[in-house]
Amino acid sequence: MEAQQILLLILSIIIIGTTIIVGITLYKDQAYTANKTALVAEAQNYGKRITKYCQDLASLKKDNLQSASVDTTKLIKYLGWEGNFIKTEAGTFNITAVSDSSVIITGYAKAKKNGKSPKVVVTVTFPEGKMELRESDLVTK
Repeated sequence: MEAQQILLLILSIIIIGTTIIVGITLYKDQAYTANKTALVAEAQNYGKRITKYCQDLASLKKDNLQSASVDTTKLIKYLGWEGNFIKTEAGTFNITAVSDSSVIITGYAKAKKNGKSPKVVVTVTFPEGKMELRESDLVTK
């Protein structure tokens, strides 16, 4: 009878250990996915705000968006950022490029999984105000 009890105890420990490992893995996957979703949502928000800024700029000039030149300093102030980048709960965003025809913002997430971290690039082009969003996984060390 004692051998059966020891085998039952060992089997119980193996089952509980496996369940804990699976639970931890699922938790990490969910945290990664949630962080990536939050990063994309914030990036879309910044893209919409940049589009609005350029439309406001064009309406002030009583002209179309083609002739509205984007001033990086004013854009940063409009977005409410302190400098060329901002850190949020989802990650870090920075203005990668500004020209008369487009603005590019890149966001890097805080979450990491298997040596990768979510990255999102938002490109707003003028005069059509089109916003393009690309998601990818950045290899980190």
